[in-house]
This record gives sequence, structure tokens and C-alpha cells, in this order.
Amino acid sequence: MRERIATFENASGQWRSERNILIFGCRKEAADYYYRREWETAVESGSIRLMPAFSQEQQHKVYVQKVLREADGGMLLAKHLLERGGALYIAGGAKMARAVKDEVVEILGKVLGGGEKEARLVLKKLHKLGLFSVEAWS
Repeated sequence: MRERIATFENASGQWRSERNILIFGCRKEAADYYYRREWETAVESGSIRLMPAFSQEQQHKVYVQKVLREADGGMLLAKHLLERGGALYIAGGAKMARAVKDEVVEILGKVLGGGEKEARLVLKKLHKLGLFSVEAWS
């Protein structure tokens, strides 16, 4: 994220913050929100758009895939990857990573019109370009 912020430091306005979107998911904000101050400083400078998801903080759980699905009417991710040259990196537990990737495939499949097959091809191309990666553990 630091590298992406530095790369786009000279960009301006909305474009700049939309190039770097962090959807940070964890169980509990008080215990698990790593690098919070760093992310908030980046938001204040306009370097990133931050969208947290805390699954254990409220009665109805909020997961990363829900944030992706609902962000900007469901178009945030598609625009980020397909129009703005954005990258997508998923890191965390295997179950979460699989659920997020499935959500990404569903979102892209709807936008691209070619369904799941075309969405997976796009992710494969992005992976080859270093713009999509999953680091998951169990």
C-alpha cells in the first residue's frame, strides 16, 4: 500500500484516492485494526479511500465481501479494476479469501457480461500483471 500511495502521490483529487482503496476487514476494531493510524493519515492526505469491515462489532456482521458488494452501488470494484488500473490484493484466512474472491468473480461477471468465465479470465490476466494476488492461510 505504501508503494501504491507513493506511486500516485502526484495524482490529484478523486482519481488519486480511488486508485488506492483499502477494505480492511477484521473481527474487532479495538483489537485487530492493524495500522489504523497509518491508514487514517493516508485518508486525510487523500491518498486512499478506506472502508473498514468489522465482523464482531455489531449485531449484524459486516464482512469484506458485503462492503465490496454494496460500495458505490456495487460498481466500485469493477471500476477500480477495469477502468482505473487498480490492483486487488486479498490477504487473510482461507475461508475469507475464498468468499471475497467469489464475490469479486460475481461482481466482475455481471459487469463484463461474460459471466463467471470471463471474470476468471480477467483475474488471471491481472494476476500475470501483478495486479491481483491472494495470500491465504488456515
